[in-house]
Amino acid sequence: MQEIWERGLDWDSKLPEDLESKWKKWCAEIEVLGEVKLERCYFSRVVGKLDSVDVHIFSDASIVADGAVAYFRYVNLRGEVGMSFVMSKSRISPLKKLSLPRLELMGALIAARLRKYLSKVFCGLVDGVFLWADSEICLCWIKGSAREWKQFVSNRVPEIQDCTSPDRWKFCPGLENPADKLTRGENSHTLLNDSVWWQGPVWLRGSRNQWPRQKFERVTDEQKLEKLNTSVHSILPQREMILDEIKFSNLRKLLRVTTWVKRFVAKLRKDLREWNVECCRD
Repeated sequence: MQEIWERGLDWDSKLPEDLESKWKKWCAEIEVLGEVKLERCYFSRVVGKLDSVDVHIFSDASIVADGAVAYFRYVNLRGEVGMSFVMSKSRISPLKKLSLPRLELMGALIAARLRKYLSKVFCGLVDGVFLWADSEICLCWIKGSAREWKQFVSNRVPEIQDCTSPDRWKFCPGLENPADKLTRGENSHTLLNDSVWWQGPVWLRGSRNQWPRQKFERVTDEQKLEKLNTSVHSILPQREMILDEIKFSNLRKLLRVTTWVKRFVAKLRKDLREWNVECCRD
């Protein structure tokens, strides 16, 4: 639909061959989605009483779309780990062209709102929430102060920080990010048997020391461009010059004239005060 809009086609216009081919392919793949089966119970992959339940939300973005996907990670008393798909949400990227880090930030915003929604739905069930993104620039914005960045970033970072704790955001390599399938698209037949999409990355089923870590932080050109440049200007009041010292030939004459002027001003102030007192008495 977005491509049709960009090309300026009317509602009754015949589709170009390339768009018609895409439409027919999409319709054919819709039928395959009827074969998707999800277990009604989230926690059926391990046996016994659960020791902990965490939510892991992955976000991603591309020039096509941005979105997020959420999973339950649960552990029983014997230390066995299970993963289950909870939900996903995506939207197409805006027509206005944005840089990839800005698109990643929009994906992170969806993840933050998803976290807020799931916290209400599963209130009291979830022990911890972890959010993952594969953009180091985006993570830097989220973990920093919103006042440091330009308007686009500073308008979105506060909402993300309100919905989530910045220290809960982690780095995930792009190739291991299941949300990548949301933003770049995947064939229905492939998605049907994609274990990463339905159960999350393999490393989540291991211990925490096996999870990816952000090895370093560096300031990139994109971050510099988003920095809000502020400048402070001080305005000093200008005093009106009563006497221009340049017009006097020597210092003694300047001091003598200055003395007489100050005496004159002092006398005027005294007379003015006395006049005000008399007016008040009358």
